Amino acid sequence: MTRKGPFEQPLVKFDNRVAVVTGSCGNIGVAICKMLAEYGVRVVATDLSEEVLAERFSRPTGTLSGIHTCRMDVTDPESVRAAFGKILEKFGKGANQCLR
Repeated sequence: MTRKGPFEQPLVKFDNRVAVVTGSCGNIGVAICKMLAEYGVRVVATDLSEEVLAERFSRPTGTLSGIHTCRMDVTDPESVRAAFGKILEKFGKGANQCLR
């Protein structure tokens, strides 16, 4: 299925893709997560605070239902390894895209 984007370019669905969005609790991060989910991307929203992630993405309806959360500190290699281990376990594969 294709849709027209804001610049009238055809946009395709990205079904079966996994994207990790870091710093996703800010307004821009939430918007990126929602946009990717609308196009069929399985989104993993990451940030430093599990509480804020739960607050921002806990509504399991509409666009937010396709967004998963995971605490990750990008400055800590062990935190990144643990997060990507959880992503691999949940989806059976690693991320196709990483966005900040």
